[in-house]
Amino acid sequence: MAIDAQDAQDAQDAQDATQAGDPRTRSSRPAVPDWITAARTRPAPDRRLLAAVAVTGVVTMAAVQWFTPPPAHPVEYSLTAQAIDTVFLGGLFLGAYALVLRRSFVGFAGLAVAAWALLTGIVACPVSGHHTYGVWWAAQVALGVAFGVCATVAAAVSRRSPAPPRSLG
Repeated sequence: MAIDAQDAQDAQDAQDATQAGDPRTRSSRPAVPDWITAARTRPAPDRRLLAAVAVTGVVTMAAVQWFTPPPAHPVEYSLTAQAIDTVFLGGLFLGAYALVLRRSFVGFAGLAVAAWALLTGIVACPVSGHHTYGVWWAAQVALGVAFGVCATVAAAVSRRSPAPPRSLG
């Protein structure tokens, strides 16, 4: 099939209209930003790793909230506690955001930072004299170690064995 002069002129007119912003040729949908397109083409985090880290994290955070007794010596909120909590929340949000963007290693590494910061806070509580030692503390330490190890292993596994790229078709 041969392209005649009229077809070539129509194609040129369409290109000129698109470049000029002709409303008839513009799509009604906004353009998708590059970072969203890139996130959609990355492989999703391994669901088994994600489930293991999520379950240990939720159980550990629930145990910290529910099983902590009233303080033995109520004191003001120290700068050290504020720093530990800031690192914990920063790691938690970084991990969640990176996993949403399908950055498996960064997401699991952020959650590992949050897990080890949480364990630091668990250990610091009775060491600083804020609480007394007890079975509740041993349970929280065990869960904190499990969360930290699980998140660290997930980060290491996701770093060493990336999933094969998926086709977009």
